[in-house]
Amino acid sequence: SMMRDCAEMCMMCVNMINDGSEFMGNACSLCAEMCDRTAITCEQMSEDPTMRFCAAICRKCAEHCKAMALNSASYFRRASLVTEDVLSFR
Repeated sequence: SMMRDCAEMCMMCVNMINDGSEFMGNACSLCAEMCDRTAITCEQMSEDPTMRFCAAICRKCAEHCKAMALNSASYFRRASLVTEDVLSFR
């Protein structure tokens, strides 16, 4: 169930990033934590090559989620600089 929860959280983050949600930083932070914990669990089954692969993927995902979480504040500061004049092309 941990792997399923982690996968669902990853998909939720992808959707929030794509939608430009203001909560994506928080979601990515939680996702990174979930990925790290899932990696630890997968590494405990290191005799299984599939679990080693899962752990590696989870570690990589955690790295990217941490970066997205850290960068989300500056992303939304830039977004707040957009004015109606810029959007008048509609």
